[in-house]
Amino acid sequence: MMHKTAQNTGEQSLPKDGVKVITVAKNKPNLTAQGSRRLLCSHKPHEINLMKTWLYTLAALCASACGFALPCENTDLPLWVTPQTHAQPLTQAIERAKQSVQVITYTLTDRQIIRALIQAKHHGANIQVLLDKAPYNATNTNQKAIRWLREEHIAVKTAPQYFTNLHEKALIIDKKTAFLMTGNFTYSGFYTQRNLYLKLTKPALVGQIETVFQADWSERTPTLSASPLVFSPENHGRDILRLIDSSQHSLKLYAPGFGDPAFIRALKHAAKRGVRITLLTRPKQSTGYRVMIRSLKDEGITVLPLQTPTLHAKLIISDDRIAYLGSNNFTSTSFHHNRELGILVCNQNLITRLNQQFDSDSGFQN
Repeated sequence: MMHKTAQNTGEQSLPKDGVKVITVAKNKPNLTAQGSRRLLCSHKPHEINLMKTWLYTLAALCASACGFALPCENTDLPLWVTPQTHAQPLTQAIERAKQSVQVITYTLTDRQIIRALIQAKHHGANIQVLLDKAPYNATNTNQKAIRWLREEHIAVKTAPQYFTNLHEKALIIDKKTAFLMTGNFTYSGFYTQRNLYLKLTKPALVGQIETVFQADWSERTPTLSASPLVFSPENHGRDILRLIDSSQHSLKLYAPGFGDPAFIRALKHAAKRGVRITLLTRPKQSTGYRVMIRSLKDEGITVLPLQTPTLHAKLIISDDRIAYLGSNNFTSTSFHHNRELGILVCNQNLITRLNQQFDSDSGFQN
């Protein structure tokens, strides 16, 4: 079936399944590159400004003609924000499971979640829990949960060795509902950190998350299909970088961890073409982070520390029309070596709620 293209937006709506395909531009040329400097260096200042304007226009036209598609979820998904909302939506979903529960997380220490899993097991549900082998390079972090769950005959495994970290955070109930999250199953994740949680019920999305879970459980290579879901390491950060490259007006980021060179370059290129960028991160970063933050500020990017609550959410909102939300830190390890899961969303009601939360946090810091 052919889908009608939305007029003047570069968007294609797929009404049957709520997925929208947005055509976005490829990377813009970096006009500070050596070749551009050679082109401009022999001209007078007013001529240089005219040539820059012409080059930016040419780059935009080329990118528009040579764009690519980003599938994004256009359903108004339920959103929870911590610490305003705690673990209750997840514990209730686990306790009400009829057939199965799958947990995928970096860290599991919250006793409410553990008790809910045990209760679901007693009610006859099949439980599978997949955890990182050594969160924060400490082999004992998940051990108490593993011991308690195995005492109740609940199947628990640690991640395949070929991942540096299993950093995905997701919960699947009865193969019909999935919660995609930025937070771990920990007390701090629910009560002291800024995290975001989405509830998915669309069979194609839930099925894809469950398929990848079972592949990781069995240490098999998963089969991935084009969808709004963004899995790492398979995606290698491509959709996140494309989202930044496609921005025309504004970018808003929750970025507790970043440093991938391509990610940094993409932000700087966006700033050079006039995109207004606000990045919220954690205070008291290391010396290396402070150097990166200074380099971003030198490009006119606003970088603010979120003092409270502790920032753990990962989010990018581009031009107030499409957003990435997920487990990915914006680092090379997350892009290329970790198991991560995120989603691209473009429902305007959901984007509005994400914007309101971000603006509240960033405004509080100004």
